[in-house]
Amino acid sequence: MPKPCWAVVSFKIEPGEPGSGFIYSSEVGVNQIESRYQKEIERTLPKALQQGIKGWEVTDLKITLVNGEHHNVHSRAGDFAVATPMAIMKGLNELGTDLLEPIMEFSIKAPEEYLGKISSALTKIGAEIQSHSIIGSKLKLLGHVPLATSLDFSVKLASLCSGKAKYRARLAEYRKSNNIVTTDYRGISPLERAKYILQARKALNV
Repeated sequence: MPKPCWAVVSFKIEPGEPGSGFIYSSEVGVNQIESRYQKEIERTLPKALQQGIKGWEVTDLKITLVNGEHHNVHSRAGDFAVATPMAIMKGLNELGTDLLEPIMEFSIKAPEEYLGKISSALTKIGAEIQSHSIIGSKLKLLGHVPLATSLDFSVKLASLCSGKAKYRARLAEYRKSNNIVTTDYRGISPLERAKYILQARKALNV
């Protein structure tokens, strides 16, 4: 039989500012959880956030260690490496998470005569046109578009404008997605606590 997990951890999880990544802090003294074990918790957190309850990486949140304990005789660093993902996933499951999608900032330059066709094509892929200008007979459009709907737009635009248009795009931001797309958890989820501990102890074949 595998050894039990001699580690107790409690986290406070809060939303962070967009683009902030994750910020970790501890309110627990070394008398509750020894420094070496707290370092193991901090080291394990990035891996614990690689897959959330929807299967995607979790970011833009604040995580604070607020309580916990170790056993003076039986605790090992590996126990906290096991307990940390289980506590994080439990918290995310209770709080819920929002799925974000990448939004691209685009610019299009083309002959003015193609304005109608280009505008129609952009509408179909959910683009937002922020500005447009016409200098001479040349048209310039600036705006934002979801990456998911615009992956092959440069090819479509070239066909639409007989190769006379130029399209450029770069990542601008992430926004909450209205389309909830989940992916299966790779491996055994920490929510399956018994199986997860057995796997971590190399006592379960998957």
